[in-house]
Amino acid sequence: MASFDNVCVYCVDKRIKVTIQKMEDPDNWILIEGDAKALAFLGHLLISQSEFQKDCGFQLSPKGPGRALFNRKSDTGLYIHRLPCLEKRTRKKGT
Repeated sequence: MASFDNVCVYCVDKRIKVTIQKMEDPDNWILIEGDAKALAFLGHLLISQSEFQKDCGFQLSPKGPGRALFNRKSDTGLYIHRLPCLEKRTRKKGT
């Protein structure tokens, strides 16, 4: 599987965009919307982060790093965090 950086670069090159929005709903739903390629991008992104052993977290923001991957209607970003947390493991080793 490709690294998450490679997945993102590929999707930017192909102009693939996803929409992520907070919905005005009492149950606090999040809308994740896109065509088939956009949803596949998210799947590849999750898989690539699950396999990346050097870092346990990755983020994309519609107003920061990764903004080229978001539709302009997006108001919410993503933070993908794999457990166990590498930061906690590193602190335990150093203690």
